[in-house]
Amino acid sequence: MKICCLKGSPRKNGNTNSLVNIILKGFEEAGGRVTVYDLYDMHLRPCLACRGCQKDWSIVNCVQNDDMAKIFESVMDCDLLLLATPIYSWYCTAPMKAALDRMVYALNMYYGGERGPSLWKGKKVALVTTCGYPPEKGSDLFEDGIKRYCKHSQLEYIGMLCERHMGYKVPFMDYGKEERAAAFAEDLIRKLSGIMQEGPLHHADAETAGSEMKGVIRRVTALKPFILEAEFTGGEIRQYDCRKLIDEFPAFQAMVRDPEIFMHPKVACAGYGIVWNDELDVASEEIWEKGKVIG
Repeated sequence: MKICCLKGSPRKNGNTNSLVNIILKGFEEAGGRVTVYDLYDMHLRPCLACRGCQKDWSIVNCVQNDDMAKIFESVMDCDLLLLATPIYSWYCTAPMKAALDRMVYALNMYYGGERGPSLWKGKKVALVTTCGYPPEKGSDLFEDGIKRYCKHSQLEYIGMLCERHMGYKVPFMDYGKEERAAAFAEDLIRKLSGIMQEGPLHHADAETAGSEMKGVIRRVTALKPFILEAEFTGGEIRQYDCRKLIDEFPAFQAMVRDPEIFMHPKVACAGYGIVWNDELDVASEEIWEKGKVIG
């Protein structure tokens, strides 16, 4: 089991690396061989669209002499290409985009005088992303782009883990994120081992995988004053006082001005969060960790 991980974060100890390092540890503990590239530390030029790579279908042959050569070699040798990136302007970071552009040209013999083969056909691809918006509005465009990328390149997309950062004053990593990252690693390992042949695991639609973890909400009810009651998939019921959100985040003052807003919460992201509107939401792990146990 060989994993090639491209890290697209400029921060060594940032949110994305904190998350993906848990996943990589899981691979290593399962006996996997992990190769990691920190793209911000590498010399990577953007694709020139010169089509020099299309002249010989038997090899990976880019005319540019930079660090992409090492990445090409590892990608061709791996079972899983794991792309880890924060979301900047609704897509991946610049060095990650450069690497993706270089690979789609050099590894697909589609752009010469006639259409040739995909040199990396059948490789599995998975994503680890972090963003400041709810996942379905933060990482959705990047995931859609990668799904098209994989279809175009004849790769197998097997899922994404996306985690949200609620703000610079709030710590990113917590128990819930650590647990979901470890579970995502286990899911990828099962898929690579051929034990589990199911659809992609996505943070926003992981009903099956999520039901095995704590902190996944099945039902939510608004109680007065500003108390949420959430039932989790394991049957646990917890009550959460939203006044702490009102005190900490200015956007939640809208609930004070119009209490009717509070009375209409919805379960979102397959149980990983609760939303009221585009501006107001709370993560399931916040309610799990800080809510009062009722049953």
